[in-house]
Amino acid sequence: IWFRDYAGISLKPSTQNLFKDTLERLLLPAFSDTQMSDITTGHLQAYVSSRAKIVKPNTVRNELTVIKLIFKHASRWGYVKHNPTLNIERPKIEKPEIEILSPEEFETFLEKAEKPYNVAFLTAFLTGLRAGELWGLQWGDIDWNSRQIHVKRSLWNHQLQKPKTKHSIRKIDMTERLIRELKVWKLACPISEYDLVFPSPE
Repeated sequence: IWFRDYAGISLKPSTQNLFKDTLERLLLPAFSDTQMSDITTGHLQAYVSSRAKIVKPNTVRNELTVIKLIFKHASRWGYVKHNPTLNIERPKIEKPEIEILSPEEFETFLEKAEKPYNVAFLTAFLTGLRAGELWGLQWGDIDWNSRQIHVKRSLWNHQLQKPKTKHSIRKIDMTERLIRELKVWKLACPISEYDLVFPSPE
């Protein structure tokens, strides 16, 4: 009911698939013998603890997001009288130190990369675009006059979709080098149905 009336119509397709997998593969089997109204914070905490022993903390937290959303709507829609997820302890995440390539290392990387991927990598490196945003980039998103890239969409599972949040829709300044490389690539870029800056070889 939750997936039909909320997740299936309110969330992005990528999030829907992720949540549906969590629901069908993990949550329904784990709680199939218990009525929703009988599920306590203790039951859910035991689930979280058992999962934390076999998967990474971030994975458990993602699963817990689904559980919290389900009970939030179950409470709002009158299926349960109280929300047992309010006091669940989430597993802590230790953030690993991020290794960043030095400019010299990146130049070496670009030398080894094949065309046109080296232009795509350069764009990612100089703009901070996420992978989906990079592959969803269209030539119309590039404003040569203002020297900016307009991020308006991302590509996921062969589908163009709106970015995750309002903040993801943004403008990014281009360097002289990036403008030069993109203009050269535009002359060689294969024509694609969606006017993609980096269409796949297929």
